[in-house]
Amino acid sequence: MKKFFLFLFLLFVYRFYSLHCVAYPNTVDYAVEMTFTQQILNEGDKVGFSSSADSKTVYGILWPAGGFDVQKNSSAGEVIFGCPVFIDKVIGLDEEVYLNLSEDLMFANGAFLSGSGVINSQGGGIVLSGSFDLQSYTITFTAYTIRISGCGNVIDFSKGGKFIKARNGDIQIESCYLKGIQENSILFDNHNENLYLRNTVLQLDNDFAANFNLIIDGDVLITGTHIFCVNRELNLLSGSRLILDVGTTFSMGYPASVPSDISSVKNTGVIHFNGCNIEIGDNYGTAADINNGFYLKEGKVVFQNEVHIDDDDKRKFFQIADTADTYFLAGARVILDGTTTLSLGGSYL
Repeated sequence: MKKFFLFLFLLFVYRFYSLHCVAYPNTVDYAVEMTFTQQILNEGDKVGFSSSADSKTVYGILWPAGGFDVQKNSSAGEVIFGCPVFIDKVIGLDEEVYLNLSEDLMFANGAFLSGSGVINSQGGGIVLSGSFDLQSYTITFTAYTIRISGCGNVIDFSKGGKFIKARNGDIQIESCYLKGIQENSILFDNHNENLYLRNTVLQLDNDFAANFNLIIDGDVLITGTHIFCVNRELNLLSGSRLILDVGTTFSMGYPASVPSDISSVKNTGVIHFNGCNIEIGDNYGTAADINNGFYLKEGKVVFQNEVHIDDDDKRKFFQIADTADTYFLAGARVILDGTTTLSLGGSYL
Protein backbone atom coordinates (compact mmCIF):
# COMPACT_ATOMS: atom_id res chain seq x y z
CA MET A 1 0.00 0.00 0.00
CA LYS A 2 2.85 2.39 0.82
CA LYS A 3 4.32 1.71 -2.60
CA PHE A 4 0.97 2.54 -4.21
CA PHE A 5 0.73 5.93 -2.48
CA LEU A 6 4.36 6.65 -3.32
CA PHE A 7 3.59 5.91 -6.96
CA LEU A 8 0.62 8.31 -6.93
CA PHE A 9 2.73 11.02 -5.29
CA LEU A 10 5.50 10.67 -7.88
CA LEU A 11 2.94 10.66 -10.69
CA PHE A 12 1.45 13.90 -9.30
CA VAL A 13 4.89 15.54 -9.20
CA TYR A 14 5.81 14.26 -12.66
CA ARG A 15 2.58 15.53 -14.20
CA PHE A 16 2.28 19.00 -12.75
CA TYR A 17 5.65 20.30 -11.73
CA SER A 18 9.00 21.20 -13.19
CA LEU A 19 11.86 18.96 -12.16
CA HIS A 20 15.29 20.26 -11.21
CA CYS A 21 18.17 17.96 -12.01
CA VAL A 22 21.81 17.63 -11.04
CA ALA A 23 24.51 19.86 -12.38
CA TYR A 24 25.24 20.05 -16.14
CA PRO A 25 28.04 20.75 -16.62
CA ASN A 26 29.19 19.54 -13.20
CA THR A 27 30.18 22.98 -11.94
CA VAL A 28 26.68 24.50 -11.72
CA ASP A 29 23.13 23.42 -10.99
CA TYR A 30 20.57 23.72 -13.70
CA ALA A 31 16.89 23.12 -14.32
CA VAL A 32 15.32 20.85 -16.88
CA GLU A 33 11.88 22.30 -17.48
CA MET A 34 9.41 19.55 -18.40
CA THR A 35 5.96 20.47 -19.63
CA PHE A 36 3.45 17.88 -20.75
CA THR A 37 1.08 19.79 -22.99
CA GLN A 38 1.78 21.35 -26.35
CA GLN A 39 3.36 24.77 -25.86
CA ILE A 40 2.44 27.76 -28.03
CA LEU A 41 5.26 30.25 -28.61
CA ASN A 42 4.60 33.66 -30.14
CA GLU A 43 6.77 36.46 -31.49
CA GLY A 44 8.80 38.14 -28.74
CA ASP A 45 8.91 35.08 -26.48
CA LYS A 46 12.27 34.28 -24.88
CA VAL A 47 12.89 30.75 -23.67
CA GLY A 48 15.76 29.60 -21.49
CA PHE A 49 16.62 32.95 -19.90
CA SER A 50 16.50 33.75 -16.19
CA SER A 51 13.91 36.43 -16.95
CA SER A 52 12.34 37.98 -20.04
CA ALA A 53 14.43 41.11 -19.56
CA ASP A 54 17.67 39.31 -18.71
CA SER A 55 20.07 38.18 -21.43
CA LYS A 56 21.78 35.71 -19.11
CA THR A 57 21.18 32.15 -20.29
CA VAL A 58 19.98 29.56 -17.82
CA TYR A 59 22.41 26.66 -17.63
CA GLY A 60 20.97 23.37 -18.76
CA ILE A 61 18.69 21.77 -21.31
CA LEU A 62 15.05 22.65 -21.92
CA TRP A 63 12.73 19.70 -22.53
CA PRO A 64 9.21 20.67 -23.67
CA ALA A 65 7.96 17.11 -23.39
CA GLY A 66 4.79 17.82 -25.34
CA GLY A 67 6.65 19.55 -28.15
CA PHE A 68 5.99 23.16 -29.11
CA ASP A 69 4.38 25.21 -31.84
CA VAL A 70 5.68 28.59 -33.01
CA GLN A 71 2.78 30.80 -34.11
CA LYS A 72 2.33 34.37 -35.23
CA ASN A 73 0.16 36.30 -32.80
CA SER A 74 -0.09 39.78 -34.34
CA SER A 75 3.11 40.54 -36.24
CA ALA A 76 6.27 38.98 -37.61
CA GLY A 77 9.13 38.51 -35.17
CA GLU A 78 11.18 35.83 -33.49
CA VAL A 79 11.21 33.34 -30.64
CA ILE A 80 14.62 33.22 -28.94
CA PHE A 81 16.01 30.09 -27.32
CA GLY A 82 18.86 30.89 -24.94
CA CYS A 83 19.66 27.30 -23.93
CA PRO A 84 19.84 23.88 -25.60
CA VAL A 85 16.40 22.43 -26.41
CA PHE A 86 15.56 18.72 -26.52
CA ILE A 87 12.56 17.64 -28.63
CA ASP A 88 11.08 14.15 -28.79
CA LYS A 89 7.62 15.05 -30.03
CA VAL A 90 6.21 17.51 -32.57
CA ILE A 91 7.80 20.84 -33.51
CA GLY A 92 5.73 23.38 -35.43
CA LEU A 93 7.45 26.32 -37.12
CA ASP A 94 6.15 29.57 -38.63
CA GLU A 95 7.25 31.34 -41.80
CA GLU A 96 6.94 34.82 -40.24
CA VAL A 97 8.14 34.10 -36.70
CA TYR A 98 11.77 32.97 -36.73
CA LEU A 99 13.09 30.40 -34.31
CA ASN A 100 16.35 31.95 -33.13
CA LEU A 101 18.92 29.44 -31.81
CA SER A 102 21.72 30.54 -29.52
CA GLU A 103 22.33 26.89 -28.56
CA ASP A 104 21.65 23.50 -30.12
CA LEU A 105 18.22 22.17 -31.01
CA MET A 106 18.27 18.41 -30.35
CA PHE A 107 15.84 15.93 -31.91
CA ALA A 108 15.26 12.54 -30.30
CA ASN A 109 13.78 9.50 -32.01
CA GLY A 110 10.17 10.17 -32.96
CA ALA A 111 10.52 13.94 -33.40
CA PHE A 112 8.74 15.29 -36.46
CA LEU A 113 7.87 18.57 -38.14
CA SER A 114 4.26 19.80 -38.26
CA GLY A 115 4.65 23.07 -40.17
CA SER A 116 7.08 24.96 -42.40
CA GLY A 117 9.10 27.82 -40.96
CA VAL A 118 12.37 29.62 -40.39
CA ILE A 119 15.33 28.82 -38.16
CA ASN A 120 17.97 31.47 -37.60
CA SER A 121 21.25 30.16 -36.20
CA GLN A 122 23.07 32.49 -33.83
CA GLY A 123 25.63 29.88 -32.88
CA GLY A 124 23.35 26.92 -32.32
CA GLY A 125 22.86 23.96 -34.63
CA ILE A 126 20.72 20.85 -35.01
CA VAL A 127 21.76 17.61 -33.31
CA LEU A 128 20.00 14.28 -33.84
CA SER A 129 19.81 11.54 -31.24
CA GLY A 130 17.23 9.66 -33.33
CA SER A 131 15.46 9.80 -36.70
CA PHE A 132 13.80 13.08 -37.71
CA ASP A 133 10.90 13.23 -40.18
CA LEU A 134 10.40 16.45 -42.13
CA GLN A 135 7.01 15.22 -43.34
CA SER A 136 6.06 17.45 -46.32
CA TYR A 137 7.28 20.68 -44.69
CA THR A 138 10.20 23.03 -45.26
CA ILE A 139 12.84 24.40 -42.90
CA THR A 140 14.39 27.64 -44.13
CA PHE A 141 17.75 28.55 -42.60
CA THR A 142 18.59 32.25 -42.66
CA ALA A 143 21.78 34.10 -41.78
CA TYR A 144 25.06 32.44 -40.90
CA THR A 145 26.13 28.84 -41.35
CA ILE A 146 23.90 26.09 -39.99
CA ARG A 147 25.48 22.91 -38.59
CA ILE A 148 23.52 19.63 -38.62
CA SER A 149 25.08 16.76 -36.67
CA GLY A 150 23.28 13.53 -37.44
CA CYS A 151 25.17 11.21 -35.06
CA GLY A 152 24.43 8.37 -37.51
CA ASN A 153 20.67 9.01 -37.65
CA VAL A 154 18.15 9.56 -40.45
CA ILE A 155 16.65 12.79 -41.78
CA ASP A 156 13.61 11.75 -43.83
CA PHE A 157 12.90 13.86 -46.96
CA SER A 158 10.80 11.16 -48.64
CA LYS A 159 7.41 12.87 -48.12
CA GLY A 160 8.57 16.06 -49.85
CA GLY A 161 10.29 17.86 -46.97
CA LYS A 162 12.95 20.44 -47.82
CA PHE A 163 15.91 22.39 -46.52
CA ILE A 164 16.29 25.90 -47.98
CA LYS A 165 19.31 28.09 -47.25
CA ALA A 166 18.32 31.74 -47.54
CA ARG A 167 20.78 34.63 -47.64
CA ASN A 168 24.49 33.92 -47.25
CA GLY A 169 26.07 31.08 -45.34
CA ASP A 170 26.61 27.36 -45.69
CA ILE A 171 24.91 24.17 -44.59
CA GLN A 172 27.19 21.65 -42.89
CA ILE A 173 25.82 18.11 -42.58
CA GLU A 174 27.78 15.37 -40.87
CA SER A 175 27.14 11.73 -39.91
CA CYS A 176 23.64 11.66 -41.43
CA TYR A 177 21.56 9.32 -43.55
CA LEU A 178 19.57 11.63 -45.84
CA LYS A 179 16.62 9.46 -46.87
CA GLY A 180 14.40 10.06 -49.88
CA ILE A 181 16.32 12.92 -51.52
CA GLN A 182 14.32 14.42 -54.39
CA GLU A 183 14.71 17.17 -56.98
CA ASN A 184 14.23 20.12 -54.60
CA SER A 185 15.11 18.57 -51.25
CA ILE A 186 18.05 20.94 -50.61
CA LEU A 187 18.03 24.43 -52.13
CA PHE A 188 20.21 27.53 -51.83
CA ASP A 189 19.11 31.08 -52.68
CA ASN A 190 22.77 31.96 -53.32
CA HIS A 191 24.29 29.39 -55.66
CA ASN A 192 27.82 30.42 -54.65
CA GLU A 193 27.36 29.09 -51.11
CA ASN A 194 28.43 25.62 -49.97
CA LEU A 195 26.91 22.36 -48.83
CA TYR A 196 29.46 20.52 -46.70
CA LEU A 197 28.92 16.77 -46.52
CA ARG A 198 30.92 14.74 -44.03
CA ASN A 199 30.47 10.99 -43.44
CA THR A 200 26.98 11.10 -44.91
CA VAL A 201 24.73 8.99 -47.15
CA LEU A 202 22.40 10.54 -49.77
CA GLN A 203 19.70 8.04 -50.72
CA LEU A 204 18.02 9.29 -53.90
CA ASP A 205 14.28 8.85 -54.46
CA ASN A 206 14.42 10.97 -57.61
CA ASP A 207 16.90 12.90 -59.76
CA PHE A 208 18.76 15.54 -57.75
CA ALA A 209 20.74 18.55 -59.04
CA ALA A 210 23.23 20.32 -56.78
CA ASN A 211 22.84 23.96 -57.88
CA PHE A 212 25.41 25.06 -55.31
CA ASN A 213 29.00 24.22 -54.40
CA LEU A 214 29.59 20.79 -52.90
CA ILE A 215 32.42 20.23 -50.43
CA ILE A 216 33.11 16.57 -49.65
CA ASP A 217 34.88 16.04 -46.34
CA GLY A 218 35.10 12.42 -45.18
CA ASP A 219 33.21 9.52 -46.79
CA VAL A 220 30.04 10.39 -48.72
CA LEU A 221 27.92 7.74 -50.47
CA ILE A 222 25.39 8.54 -53.21
CA THR A 223 22.96 5.65 -53.71
CA GLY A 224 19.73 5.05 -55.62
CA THR A 225 18.94 4.45 -59.31
CA HIS A 226 18.60 8.14 -60.17
CA ILE A 227 20.72 11.04 -61.45
CA PHE A 228 23.02 12.96 -59.12
CA CYS A 229 23.95 16.11 -61.06
CA VAL A 230 26.68 18.57 -60.08
CA ASN A 231 26.01 22.04 -61.53
CA ARG A 232 28.62 24.06 -59.62
CA GLU A 233 31.91 23.21 -57.91
CA LEU A 234 32.68 19.73 -56.62
CA ASN A 235 35.45 19.96 -54.01
CA LEU A 236 37.11 16.78 -52.72
CA LEU A 237 39.07 17.67 -49.59
CA SER A 238 42.17 15.74 -48.59
CA GLY A 239 41.23 12.39 -47.05
CA SER A 240 37.69 12.51 -48.44
CA ARG A 241 35.96 9.98 -50.68
CA LEU A 242 32.84 10.47 -52.83
CA ILE A 243 31.32 7.09 -53.74
CA LEU A 244 28.78 6.74 -56.57
CA ASP A 245 26.99 3.46 -55.95
CA VAL A 246 25.79 0.75 -58.32
CA GLY A 247 22.93 2.00 -60.52
CA THR A 248 23.43 5.69 -59.71
CA THR A 249 24.06 8.14 -62.56
CA PHE A 250 26.67 10.86 -61.99
CA SER A 251 26.16 13.88 -64.21
CA MET A 252 28.17 17.06 -64.82
CA GLY A 253 25.98 20.04 -65.67
CA TYR A 254 26.88 23.64 -66.55
CA PRO A 255 29.02 25.32 -65.24
CA ALA A 256 30.25 22.38 -63.16
CA SER A 257 33.92 21.88 -62.33
CA VAL A 258 36.23 19.92 -60.04
CA PRO A 259 38.69 22.60 -58.82
CA SER A 260 42.22 21.62 -57.87
CA ASP A 261 42.01 23.62 -54.63
CA ILE A 262 39.67 25.54 -52.37
CA SER A 263 40.97 28.56 -50.42
CA SER A 264 44.52 27.50 -51.39
CA VAL A 265 43.97 24.00 -49.90
CA LYS A 266 44.50 21.18 -52.40
CA ASN A 267 41.52 19.01 -53.32
CA THR A 268 43.24 15.62 -53.16
CA GLY A 269 40.31 13.38 -52.24
CA VAL A 270 38.99 10.31 -54.04
CA ILE A 271 36.02 9.95 -56.37
CA HIS A 272 34.97 6.30 -56.46
CA PHE A 273 32.79 5.09 -59.34
CA ASN A 274 31.28 1.76 -58.24
CA GLY A 275 29.21 0.27 -61.06
CA CYS A 276 27.56 3.61 -61.80
CA ASN A 277 26.84 5.56 -64.97
CA ILE A 278 28.63 8.80 -65.80
CA GLU A 279 27.07 11.44 -68.07
CA ILE A 280 29.35 14.24 -69.26
CA GLY A 281 27.51 15.52 -72.34
CA ASP A 282 24.50 17.43 -71.01
CA ASN A 283 24.81 21.22 -70.72
CA TYR A 284 28.55 21.14 -70.07
CA GLY A 285 30.63 23.63 -72.03
CA THR A 286 29.51 25.24 -75.29
CA ALA A 287 29.41 24.35 -78.95
CA ALA A 288 32.66 26.27 -79.43
CA ASP A 289 34.31 24.40 -76.59
CA ILE A 290 33.54 20.83 -77.57
CA ASN A 291 36.52 19.34 -75.77
CA ASN A 292 35.06 20.03 -72.37
CA GLY A 293 33.98 17.19 -70.14
CA PHE A 294 35.15 15.72 -66.87
CA TYR A 295 38.62 16.89 -65.79
CA LEU A 296 40.39 15.97 -62.55
CA LYS A 297 43.70 17.70 -61.84
CA GLU A 298 44.36 16.52 -58.27
CA GLY A 299 43.36 13.49 -56.23
CA LYS A 300 42.36 9.98 -57.26
CA VAL A 301 39.73 8.19 -59.34
CA VAL A 302 38.70 4.61 -58.52
CA PHE A 303 36.75 2.36 -60.91
CA GLN A 304 34.93 -0.69 -59.56
CA ASN A 305 32.58 -3.10 -61.36
CA GLU A 306 31.19 -1.98 -64.75
CA VAL A 307 31.14 1.79 -65.26
CA HIS A 308 29.59 3.45 -68.33
CA ILE A 309 30.76 6.91 -69.47
CA ASP A 310 28.47 8.62 -72.00
CA ASP A 311 28.98 11.98 -73.71
CA ASP A 312 25.71 11.96 -75.70
CA ASP A 313 27.75 12.01 -78.96
CA LYS A 314 29.16 15.47 -78.14
CA ARG A 315 32.87 14.58 -78.41
CA LYS A 316 33.67 15.07 -74.74
CA PHE A 317 36.71 14.05 -72.72
CA PHE A 318 36.90 12.15 -69.46
CA GLN A 319 40.37 13.25 -68.49
CA ILE A 320 42.60 12.50 -65.51
CA ALA A 321 45.65 14.79 -65.36
CA ASP A 322 49.27 13.73 -64.84
CA THR A 323 49.04 15.01 -61.26
CA ALA A 324 46.18 12.64 -60.36
CA ASP A 325 45.99 8.85 -60.06
CA THR A 326 43.58 6.23 -61.40
CA TYR A 327 42.85 2.83 -59.85
CA PHE A 328 41.03 -0.11 -61.42
CA LEU A 329 39.84 -2.57 -58.79
CA ALA A 330 39.69 -6.29 -59.63
CA GLY A 331 37.05 -6.95 -62.29
CA ALA A 332 36.51 -3.27 -63.11
CA ARG A 333 35.41 -2.40 -66.66
CA VAL A 334 35.02 1.07 -68.17
CA ILE A 335 32.63 1.24 -71.14
CA LEU A 336 32.88 4.36 -73.34
CA ASP A 337 29.53 5.21 -74.95
CA GLY A 338 28.86 7.78 -77.64
CA THR A 339 32.01 9.62 -78.73
CA THR A 340 33.66 9.75 -75.31
CA THR A 341 37.45 9.95 -75.13
CA LEU A 342 39.14 8.58 -72.03
CA SER A 343 42.50 10.13 -71.14
CA LEU A 344 44.49 8.85 -68.17
CA GLY A 345 47.54 10.65 -66.87
CA GLY A 346 49.55 10.11 -63.73
CA SER A 347 49.83 6.55 -62.43
CA TYR A 348 47.11 3.98 -62.79
CA LEU A 349 46.69 0.41 -61.55
